[in-house]
Amino acid sequence: MSAALGGIADILIRVREALDGAQIPFMIAGSFASTTHGFPRTTQDLDIVIDPANLAAIESFLDGFSEENYYFDRDAARDAFRRRSMFNLVDQETGWKIDIIIRKRRAFSESEFTRRQKITIAGVEVFVASAEDTIVPKAWPSPSGRKNSSHSISPGETFGPNHLGSLVIVFDCDFVRMA
Repeated sequence: MSAALGGIADILIRVREALDGAQIPFMIAGSFASTTHGFPRTTQDLDIVIDPANLAAIESFLDGFSEENYYFDRDAARDAFRRRSMFNLVDQETGWKIDIIIRKRRAFSESEFTRRQKITIAGVEVFVASAEDTIVPKAWPSPSGRKNSSHSISPGETFGPNHLGSLVIVFDCDFVRMA
């Protein structure tokens, strides 16, 4: 494992255990999911989308982390739950920042969550956003009209191979419009 990924397996295990203990479904998104699907991107954080049933589940999840070893703000987490936004968890030993993103209450976000896939990252089995749900947001401009990443792609663009071998993904523009 490269030095850049140092400690990520331990972090994935710790976060997965805390989410499972709080009975919160989750999926890895962002650059980790993108790289897993053969479209490498690098960032300095780990994005995890969660779908907590209630505020008590968020509290239970946070109880799984020592404030001595992890930085987090309970008030920010509560606010994120209410607003369906995000909060941060930082591993103080490794410096890894984990963006905890509360799943939005919209039809696309619900269907996106049902398409998550169980994959192994750094030797740890986790749920990851599907290839189309990871890459499609990078293909379409944001509401402001700008591309969503410096690694943006164009609608209808073909690329590959991904982790499945020689599979090449071609975007279905009707699916993209649902996003």
